[in-house]
Amino acid sequence: MTLTRRIEDFAIVTLITLLIWFYAESNTVDQYSPTTSGPVPLQLRSASKDMILVGPSAGSVTVLEFSGSRYAIGRLRPLLVGGLKLDVTLTEPGPQRLSLARLVADQFGHLNVSLTRIEPDAVELTAVRKVAREAELVFRPEEVKLQDGEYDIEPATVRITLPEDRLADVMSDGKIVLSVQPSREADRNLRKLPVNQKVTIPARVELPAVLQDNPHVQVAPAEVMLSFIIEKREVSHVLNLVPVTINLPPAELRNFDPQIHEEDQFLKDVKVTGPAEIIEQIKSGAITLDARVKFTRDTLVDGAKKGESTYAVKFVDLPPGVSVESPKSTIRATIVRLNP
Repeated sequence: MTLTRRIEDFAIVTLITLLIWFYAESNTVDQYSPTTSGPVPLQLRSASKDMILVGPSAGSVTVLEFSGSRYAIGRLRPLLVGGLKLDVTLTEPGPQRLSLARLVADQFGHLNVSLTRIEPDAVELTAVRKVAREAELVFRPEEVKLQDGEYDIEPATVRITLPEDRLADVMSDGKIVLSVQPSREADRNLRKLPVNQKVTIPARVELPAVLQDNPHVQVAPAEVMLSFIIEKREVSHVLNLVPVTINLPPAELRNFDPQIHEEDQFLKDVKVTGPAEIIEQIKSGAITLDARVKFTRDTLVDGAKKGESTYAVKFVDLPPGVSVESPKSTIRATIVRLNP
């Protein structure tokens, strides 16, 4: 027998064997129940582009049984890894009661398997129409003033897609307006950005708080470019009296008592200049100035020997951008030694 004939015989035998195997696989009825080890997660997904499932679209089935040829069951098994995921085609919004058996048949009918049992056999959910609208973008910073109140956003509008029943959350006077905020950490403190020059930074589009965790709401694009000029707006105010405080090492509190001259316990007519919003807080008392005389061990010992002396006053921990002008920069004080 020639080698060629042997190869032909082997190929024929192999083909016949495979045909017998496929025939056996196709005609051997098998059973499959993924719920034997517990409930199977159920997820319903809208197959309609303009519909959203907003009811309880996720849950579980406690009983799920299939029958079919061994070959068909083998094709089914990998499709159920991770749970039962069913596509739902809806044409009208509103409450829906859906047969799980029908959905399973539609989803897996091409595999030639039969659903023998499923519990629960139906689910109830609500379908809402999905709509898309154009939204205007605005930038409203509170901590800085923009030159002429102007800014540029590119693009100036975005497209928001959301459930129709949530339009009221973003619609006002017949239009949708969304705000933008700097997206980079380095740009979020607007007071640190250059003033009196054009700044262009990336910004993210912000949804109202009631929609931020809604998975059915999308904005495109979600990031835009924001350009503006921060105006350096400074004002001045004169404080009639600013109290003078003293600072000395805690260990010296029992040894020395600095006594400020009665007429120098306050600095008079102190002029503060800085950002308008901060100066307003200083005027109202929400922010107080710290005019301080700092004593060290050496200055306390030396001052106790001299009696009344003159000491420098410094303003410490000033708010960012604030400067101070005081007619007086020194005060008179007497250092009393308590433990000679």
